[in-house]
Amino acid sequence: AGAVDSKKLAMYIDIALGQVERQEKLAENILSGYQLKRRELRLRFADLEMTDFFIDYFAKDSSRLAGAKIIFKFNKDNRMILRADVNALKVILDNITDNAVKYCASSPVLQVDCIGYENKAVIVIKDNGPGFPSHFIETIFEAYKHLDEELPVKRQGTGLGLYISRQLARKMGGDLEAYSEGEGQGAEFRIILPRVNKK
Repeated sequence: AGAVDSKKLAMYIDIALGQVERQEKLAENILSGYQLKRRELRLRFADLEMTDFFIDYFAKDSSRLAGAKIIFKFNKDNRMILRADVNALKVILDNITDNAVKYCASSPVLQVDCIGYENKAVIVIKDNGPGFPSHFIETIFEAYKHLDEELPVKRQGTGLGLYISRQLARKMGGDLEAYSEGEGQGAEFRIILPRVNKK
């Protein structure tokens, strides 16, 4: 057999790694769902500086989000402090960003913002994907519900990602909300978490 050239080999390796990563995400969601159902999930809270956390998160996930344009809307000098479990917050972000990349047909764009309201911080992630009908705003958070059911695009998944993400946000004393102005208008997710006010 002929040797595979280096570019094709790199592409095959990227595809294989992507498949492994997707399987790991599926396993994480299934395990988290099981732990939440049995109330066995234990969170470890920490104070996170918003700017550093998000820049670090998206930098480290650059391979998973390859091809996606990330736009930080917040002021990078903003030193807002969030109180959250690091791993739980990463699971929420993974599920939201995975969906954005999965459902955007091409050239995904993610806009990331963080807004403070008294004792709450609202993390806003907006994409340029297909969006969804207004009546679907709550049902996408149901377990085993697939956005595919309302859209022409078909993608694989457990149907647990957004359900688990909302449960984790609520377990951290916050919430997860979704908005869309309709099909073709993109989706916006708002992660609401406790904010640590500086004294």
